[in-house]
Amino acid sequence: MSSFAYCPNCPTDFFSTASPGNTDSSRKSYQAITSFLENILSIAPSIISKIFFGKEITSLKKLEAIVDDAEEQDVLVTERTIANALVFLLTLPKDVVLPELDFEENGDITMEWYRDKWNLFSVIVDEGDTYYYAGLFGSEKNREKGRKPLDGATDDTVVSCIKKIQG
Repeated sequence: MSSFAYCPNCPTDFFSTASPGNTDSSRKSYQAITSFLENILSIAPSIISKIFFGKEITSLKKLEAIVDDAEEQDVLVTERTIANALVFLLTLPKDVVLPELDFEENGDITMEWYRDKWNLFSVIVDEGDTYYYAGLFGSEKNREKGRKPLDGATDDTVVSCIKKIQG
């Protein structure tokens, strides 16, 4: 059974909305539309995951939440600090889990990866062009700390420390 729809601009009163007819142009048109829709559907999952689950969106939402919390407590987190935190988060490798975020009374943003009280790693970002880090890895003797320039790439030492906590 065929379906038809009225088209006021078409030379005939009706055009088919069903399966392709027997003409070559009808079959080619149907194949082109089908191919187009298949291509769209094949890339849809990656687009959807990027939109709803991507690190970029998650980072923005986490930052927005802590900035809202800071405002409620009358703590000023500057736009520059937020931008620096976002740069740091977005330069993390894809296989690194995003940290828990919080703010300090002075407006700095802290990022923490935590496994237990003896395995944790923190990064502090402020308005400057440097981020600070410290980690504890199993005992008081196994520590790491330092500072690195915020230059658009996460330092390998910092990534290694984060991965130690992730296990």
